[in-house]
Amino acid sequence: ATPPDTPSTDRRRRHVASALDVAMDAAMDATTSTAISSTIDLVDLIDPRGVECLNALRDTDWTKALTRGERDVETLTLCTDDDEELIVRVEFVKNVRVRRVRVCGVKDEVKRADASAPKEIRVFVNAATPVSFENARRKKPTQTIDCEKDLDEDGFVDVDAMSAFENVRTMTFFVSENVDGTRRTELARLEAHGAPADEANVSELKKS
Repeated sequence: ATPPDTPSTDRRRRHVASALDVAMDAAMDATTSTAISSTIDLVDLIDPRGVECLNALRDTDWTKALTRGERDVETLTLCTDDDEELIVRVEFVKNVRVRRVRVCGVKDEVKRADASAPKEIRVFVNAATPVSFENARRKKPTQTIDCEKDLDEDGFVDVDAMSAFENVRTMTFFVSENVDGTRRTELARLEAHGAPADEANVSELKKS
């Protein structure tokens, strides 16, 4: 017959269960840390022919926030035209895994008087149909970024659900409002960090 449980048996079980929980949490933290530390800036995997920018001062101004060189020049910024809303659709040359997004506002000394940084950005992954302002307002995004709360001091935010960002071919960013309620929204950098979905060329990209 199975002996009855005793208080000491219960304590041992609780101790073992607690130890297992701690070990699982540590393993998950290590996995997440490894995934983030191995990410690269996906700028070189962006297909410029597949980038679309709506409501910018000029249709080609997306290069000021997304491309090497231009995004490093403080006076070159991506600014909206008619109001605070902005849509930037990014297509990659191959499927990628996205792990972090980076959004940087414009420094006070160079920003426009009638513009401010994004407050909320809705991210749509692999949208089946082109995202317009009308459907961006009502469609459920893959992730919503609260730029005032979610971004760290360097402008980074981790993706909420890795599974939703595993095989990304297109990402659409919809800026729905800005921090100061100004007429225009202005940003300096918009980046996606991760790795090729097949991870075959990560070391080569790191050297470039």
